[in-house]
Amino acid sequence: MDMLRMCLNKKVLLALGAVAVGVLLFAPRLFGAALPILLLAACPLSMLLMMKAMSGGGQQPPQPGAGEPASIAELEERLERQRAQQTASEDQVRAHNRS
Repeated sequence: MDMLRMCLNKKVLLALGAVAVGVLLFAPRLFGAALPILLLAACPLSMLLMMKAMSGGGQQPPQPGAGEPASIAELEERLERQRAQQTASEDQVRAHNRS
């Protein structure tokens, strides 16, 4: 039962309940077809809402220098630093595997 509470968000359940009431009031013939779809949608929508909340509302922290375009020379310098770091990491892995 606790797992079900963790999966289902109250806001999503309230919204889907409101949709169900709206379908029942405005299109009662479709209620039988809409109810299983609404029930199945509860968990995925809750998960999406939880992921959005965990990621800070979808806002990424600003990247250093994101406001200004990088020059080709700066990009090449970054690439060289990344390659040097990768080579150093590979060397460490090889040394570790030998021992």
